[in-house]
Amino acid sequence: MISLRNSVSPLRRHAKATRVFCAAAGVMLAIAFSEAQSAFEYERGSLGSFALGGGIDLQEPAALDLLCNPALEFDRQLSADAWGSRLYNMSEYELGAGAIALNVGCLTFGGAAIQLTGSQFYWERESSVVFAGQLMEGLRCGMRLYRREIEFAEGYGRFSLTGVSIGGTYGAGTRLKLGVAIENLNRPRYSDGDNPAQISGRVDICYQLHSRARVVMRQQFSAAVADRFSIGQRIDLFGQASLLVGVGTNPTELGGGVSFDFLGFKVEYGYRDNVYLGGTHRVGMTWSH
Repeated sequence: MISLRNSVSPLRRHAKATRVFCAAAGVMLAIAFSEAQSAFEYERGSLGSFALGGGIDLQEPAALDLLCNPALEFDRQLSADAWGSRLYNMSEYELGAGAIALNVGCLTFGGAAIQLTGSQFYWERESSVVFAGQLMEGLRCGMRLYRREIEFAEGYGRFSLTGVSIGGTYGAGTRLKLGVAIENLNRPRYSDGDNPAQISGRVDICYQLHSRARVVMRQQFSAAVADRFSIGQRIDLFGQASLLVGVGTNPTELGGGVSFDFLGFKVEYGYRDNVYLGGTHRVGMTWSH
């Protein structure tokens, strides 16, 4: 009798996780495709998230994913992540980012920076610090404090704001993980005369389909632009190589990438094609210890 119970319990947990995943996926799909195409904003987050269409691989996040959800959990004590690209393959617009995450017991501390340079006449910079911790088994929460700055050359001015975002993650068994994040919680503004930044949010789902395959989905909500939905899949190939594919809406974007281990580092390449603006290549590297 004890042996039978032990064998049935994992099956029940797996069935429950599958039902939760299917229900959440149905809701997200229904919301996503009810919206029309609209404006685009370049994606923050890791190169892996970029190649997956915008969703976070909650089972194996990179340090730069803290820009999307500050509550992420890392299985290594120290993680570092960096990438660079030319936005829509235009030489005038270069985009780069880097981040580091440190685990101390059940706490995580992180820092990240991202910069967009436009023709040496325009810069966007954002720097962040992150604090996160475990509330109970499977449940984590986190906070990100960030400073965003816009600068124009030739003395045309510099503007900045300080914002707050929060996030949470929950692991429903070993196969299913959920993430929720809210940005611009304090509705910051660049100056007293400007409109405050709109609060935006996102929901992420990551489901382990197989020991070598998992699917990620992201639904993003914002009062400033139309909601965005993305779905992607990561497939682990031979050795330490992985293939990533994804698609996003509002506007329609197709993405993909590859990742492989090289001399203790993970080297990554990602590409995403925007139906209106063309393609963006990204090359990056991650390291963990």
